[in-house]
Amino acid sequence: MVDIHTHILPGMDDGAATAEISIEMLRRQAEQGVTAVVLTPHFYRDREETQQFLARRERAMARLQAAIDALPEQEREALPDLILGAEVAWRPNMKLWDDVDQLCIGSTRNLLLELPATKWTDQVLNTIYNLLNMGITPVLAHLERYSYTQRRAVLEHVEGMDVPVQISAGALQRPFVGCKLVHIMGREQNMILASDCHSRNHRPPNMCEGVARLRQKLDPQTVDEILERGNRLIIP
Repeated sequence: MVDIHTHILPGMDDGAATAEISIEMLRRQAEQGVTAVVLTPHFYRDREETQQFLARRERAMARLQAAIDALPEQEREALPDLILGAEVAWRPNMKLWDDVDQLCIGSTRNLLLELPATKWTDQVLNTIYNLLNMGITPVLAHLERYSYTQRRAVLEHVEGMDVPVQISAGALQRPFVGCKLVHIMGREQNMILASDCHSRNHRPPNMCEGVARLRQKLDPQTVDEILERGNRLIIP
């Protein structure tokens, strides 16, 4: 099982503050059966140049790797594999970025894309098609956040696009909306489960809870297909 959306990389954003916290979060991931974790710190192009972000990410990864290397061998080997990525906030004219591929998941052409909280205009939705034309597959982050800010027709349009759409495991536990999300995940053929974890306690790693919720409501084959879609996103 792969968790494609996490904020485990230390000191990068509002996620893990230290490498020690990062390791504890990785331990929890391993306990839940997660074998690979994509490290996706927030990236805001209007606040930071891409190369500055990548250099900062490299330094954070070095700190985390040093802390992992200091662990006993058995504990070190039990942790999930780590893959670099980013949660890229939407900006106008992303089609003009010449370095967007460097923000993708590992060595793939899959990009975790955070759409704006404001009303989605044609400009926002056209970005998805622009990225596809560039050979980049946008993976739309935490769709559940937009259920109260976007028109139903727009959400249904996005759900029906031929791109991966990520739902956060914690959202499946919410009254009313959780049942609706489970239904959508069982109905659509492009839904992905991820944790979007940020810390040990507030928004912790919780893939197992999301999977358990899906297995309560959906048949085993459908749940396995949802998880396999996430696994495929790390394959070049």
